[in-house]
Amino acid sequence: LKAADITISTDGNLGKVYYNVAKKFVSSNMMFTKADVRDIISILCFKSPYDFTSRKPKDVGVVVNENYRGRVNICSKYEGFMITIRLLPNSYFNSEFEDLNLKPKTVDFIRNYILSEQFGLRLIVGATMSGKNTTALACLNSVIRAKRRKVVSVEMPVEQLLPGLEQIDCTDSDEYNEAVTALLRQNPDYVYITEMSEKTAEAAIR
Repeated sequence: LKAADITISTDGNLGKVYYNVAKKFVSSNMMFTKADVRDIISILCFKSPYDFTSRKPKDVGVVVNENYRGRVNICSKYEGFMITIRLLPNSYFNSEFEDLNLKPKTVDFIRNYILSEQFGLRLIVGATMSGKNTTALACLNSVIRAKRRKVVSVEMPVEQLLPGLEQIDCTDSDEYNEAVTALLRQNPDYVYITEMSEKTAEAAIR
C-alpha cells in the first residue's frame, strides 16, 4: 500500500489494524485478540521489555524486513493499547542530496549554511512526512564521508546503524535528556539530536 505507518489498536476485546496511506485512513480486515496485541507488544519490545503496569509511552526500533525498518510507538489507551509503526525504507539512510528532489538553490543552502564549519545550532523542521529525517541523514552522510570529524547522535531509539557515526541509544525520555546533557563530555565536532522536547531543547541550546 506504500503506507507511511501501520496502527494496531485495541477496541474492546479486538485489535484492529489500519494504515496511513498518503495521509488517508485505510482500514484493514486483519483482526487480533486483545491477548494477541499484548503478545505483539512483547515481541516488539524484546530488547527492552514493555512495562504493562505503567501507562508510560514507549518507543522502540525494529527491523520489519530487508527493505524497511520501523519506528514503533506504544501507548496505553482506555482499556487497551495503540501501537503505531512508522515505516522507514532502508534507502532513506543512503540518500544523497541529489536523491531528495531538492532545488539546486536548496542544496547550495544546505552545503553552505547547514554544513558550514561555523559553530551553532541548525534545526530541520517540518510536517510529518515532509522529509526531515531523510534530509538530516543526507547531511550526516555528507559530513561523515567528506570530513574527518567526530559525529555523535542521541536517538530514541537508534533506527539504523550508520558507519562513522557514534550513536547513543536511549530507551526512555529520562535517558535521552541525560545523554543530551552529557554530550559535551564526549567532545564531539558535530551533534545530531533526533527529537526535541522542552527539556531536550534546553539542554541542546546550552
